[in-house]
Amino acid sequence: MSALPNLVSLNVERNNVKDMKALNVEEGWKSLRVLNLNFNKLTELVPIAIPNLMELSLIENKIEKVETFGGHAKIKKMELRRNKISNLQGLSNLPELTHIYLGENKVKSLNGL
Repeated sequence: MSALPNLVSLNVERNNVKDMKALNVEEGWKSLRVLNLNFNKLTELVPIAIPNLMELSLIENKIEKVETFGGHAKIKKMELRRNKISNLQGLSNLPELTHIYLGENKVKSLNGL
């Protein structure tokens, strides 16, 4: 992705994305602010090495685990609706977060926010 150094928004909605490994190469994503991975096949929310990301949308994946996420310094909005999340541990350490959407999951407790 270093060929797209000014990319600000990336939408890969309704594909068959199964992991976010390609997004953990920080050099190629310095300008990215909005990432849409809705309606894919992700099962886990992992740490994201996109330093200026402000909006992350992961609606209707198969995400069960968020424990390893560890937070993000600049994310303001997270969409996690329609997944399989039951434990919110790992969603803390989001100092800029103003909106989080967790509807239609399996959340049992708000501990971890």
